Amino acid sequence: MKPDERLLLQAILDENDQVSWNCFEKWAAMTDLDNIEGGSYRLIPALYKRMIRISDDFTSKNRMKGIYRYFVYRNNLILHRTKEVLLALNANKIPYIVLKGGALLASYYEDKGIRPMNDLDILVDEPFIHETIKLLDHIGWKPMDKESVNVNHQAGHAITFINHDGIELDLHWHVIYQCCWDGADSAYWENTEKASLVEMDIHILNPTMQLFHTCAHGVRWNEMSAIRWIVDAMTIIEKRRKDIDWQLFLRETKNNKLTPTIKKAVGILHDDF
Repeated sequence: MKPDERLLLQAILDENDQVSWNCFEKWAAMTDLDNIEGGSYRLIPALYKRMIRISDDFTSKNRMKGIYRYFVYRNNLILHRTKEVLLALNANKIPYIVLKGGALLASYYEDKGIRPMNDLDILVDEPFIHETIKLLDHIGWKPMDKESVNVNHQAGHAITFINHDGIELDLHWHVIYQCCWDGADSAYWENTEKASLVEMDIHILNPTMQLFHTCAHGVRWNEMSAIRWIVDAMTIIEKRRKDIDWQLFLRETKNNKLTPTIKKAVGILHDDF
């Protein structure tokens, strides 16, 4: 984690207003918003909302407000365009779980602009995957990589689809790309809860599995800095600390053979935040 990323995260996450403000000022002094790295850019809405709780006037306030309002629009567009997929799955009685950003917006972030999304991620039970692919094609969603629909499902975990508006949808039959064996996802299906998204009742992972997925996915290598996972994880812990089953968390770490990965993630959360 680079020094500017650490300052950005501390500005967003520290509960002490003065500490948060000091971190923000140091971060702003070393940051050019015109050339900010993508991973940090996606945290500007959360930073903006944190700063306006402290002051009515701060560096780049109007610029940050514009970025926040863009993501309000962008997230609402993604959710509006992908609602037809959720409706079609319901109509065809295909079981699914909303993952990642969609789930977090449904249950953890009250503000639809504070947590930018690139797409909507859904998990479909593997026996329904071929039916779901045909259904998506019927309603106008096409795979970005046409060859990917022919992949051996035990060798992959998801396919990205796109509609005529350029909105993306990630269709998962496994939650984590490292864990694609039979039964790898049973704990996810067994540990869900209801939430509301785009005026629809949906299923998302319960807090334990939501945190587990956030940690496992967050610390893997990504060409864009993935520090956003830290804000997501801390938000889950802050909002639902009493509902996290740490024994289940540890058991799934072991069952998924992800001990080094989860140890790294939890170490970052514990030591720095």
